[in-house]
Amino acid sequence: MVSVKDSSFSEQIKQLADSYLKNGTDSGNLCRMMKKLFTVTQHHIDQNIPQEQLSMIRCRSGCSHCCRVHVPVLKPEAVIIASHLRNSSNQTVLGRLISNMEKFSLDISAYDEEERVAANKKCIFLGRMGECTIHPVRPFACRSVVSADEKACRESMRLTLLDEPVLVPMNILNKSINDSAFMGLAESMKDNGMDDRSVEITSGVLACLR
Repeated sequence: MVSVKDSSFSEQIKQLADSYLKNGTDSGNLCRMMKKLFTVTQHHIDQNIPQEQLSMIRCRSGCSHCCRVHVPVLKPEAVIIASHLRNSSNQTVLGRLISNMEKFSLDISAYDEEERVAANKKCIFLGRMGECTIHPVRPFACRSVVSADEKACRESMRLTLLDEPVLVPMNILNKSINDSAFMGLAESMKDNGMDDRSVEITSGVLACLR
């Protein structure tokens, strides 16, 4: 389902991002900005989506059925993920991850989304048990997709290969809020002289780690 942009919230995020970007685009400032944007967006979700709807979400640690599609990120999102990885890994582990990311990024660059699903190329940031290792700083695109039916997610990935679409019930307001936050950030970046184009998450984070 395609969500509709929440113009008022998107503008709120843009103004908040503007207040940070006017002070520079160094990694420290971008990380502070993203922490604030994530907090404000989650608060907006908590205030505008009834708790009974939020309780229907079945996404949980280790549930990674949808984590094999291309995820777009803006530079500030990539920067905070890279910072999180540096702070949570020693040099040996981080070096190994960077090497794996280089190989993975080259590998998936040859696939469109359906081909990637077919090849079962899951996100490089999944842990051994299928948990998201960057969950606290996951990008808006990941935050926007939450399912109310785990089985439907699993079937959707499987039947996509057979051109048999499966309806996955999700909270469309949650998607709209996160999509609006993404667009507000992109608009602020453009107005403040930054490249507002998104890139695939692996290559984007890799560029920040190098």
